Amino acid sequence: VLSGARQTHAVEVGRWSAESHDGHDGMLGEAIDPETLTFSASQLGTLGRCGFSWFLASVLRLEDQEDEGRHRHRGRLTHAALEFAARQVFGQTDDLRRTMTDALEAGLAQAEAEVEWPQTAQWQRERPELLDQLRRVVSAPDFLAPEYVPFAAEQAFEGQWYGLKVRGLIDRVDRRGEQLMIMDYKGGSKKPQGVQDASGKLSLDLQLPIYLQAALPSLWPEFRPAGAAYFSLSTAKVIDRVRLPGSELEAFAAKVRAQLAIGALPPRPDPAQKACEFCRFDPACRGGARAARKVSPWD
Repeated sequence: VLSGARQTHAVEVGRWSAESHDGHDGMLGEAIDPETLTFSASQLGTLGRCGFSWFLASVLRLEDQEDEGRHRHRGRLTHAALEFAARQVFGQTDDLRRTMTDALEAGLAQAEAEVEWPQTAQWQRERPELLDQLRRVVSAPDFLAPEYVPFAAEQAFEGQWYGLKVRGLIDRVDRRGEQLMIMDYKGGSKKPQGVQDASGKLSLDLQLPIYLQAALPSLWPEFRPAGAAYFSLSTAKVIDRVRLPGSELEAFAAKVRAQLAIGALPPRPDPAQKACEFCRFDPACRGGARAARKVSPWD
């Protein structure tokens, strides 16, 4: 017992000291071959905010102890209902919003059956509110750009992005002539948190650039990308449109490959430590302020 306690104490002293990270703190001592990995946009986002968090989630596969099941499954219902509605107007050009609105009830019912959603008394009160919200979403001006028609929904893809294998699921793709527009639904009123830019700030968006640069060329190379946007389901408005800072994105992908090549995935959050605020793995990392004292292997 005493020997184990001494070893644990030494690990903790090392964590809180100003010495470099070690094998207990994300320095793996061996390379991870990126060719063996296929990243989702969310996984790359986690890695770009803090490599240690990605290591715990995607390599060690630690479980998230937070119970978000109901919230996540309700999001599935919403996405499934909108997918069903979009599929009703594939190839059409007239009365798109009316047709989609009329399809929402059937789409939600189908989604409930697929996930075996419990028909509780509470849900019977919430269900009409959700349908009203979805109808407001479909009727909102930002939901569908002029002259664009839904072309694909909940579309899976795999592709290459700056030398990394990526995969994902696009909520909706709209078409106008030979141009394609991506729409990604968000439940909240803000766009997703970015990854660290050259200054360490979480300002570099990945999800939509990956969809534009990897998904569309992989799925429909004959079409031209026209843009992409995040659409808030709560406000029924576009909350951000894609920007493609090509050199920054390429530099980010190169940094990821370099980290994996030397097995360097220590806790290295942004200077403002925003990545730590909602991190699921604080008990395993105990990051935050202590990380600022450490010297990064690429500093």
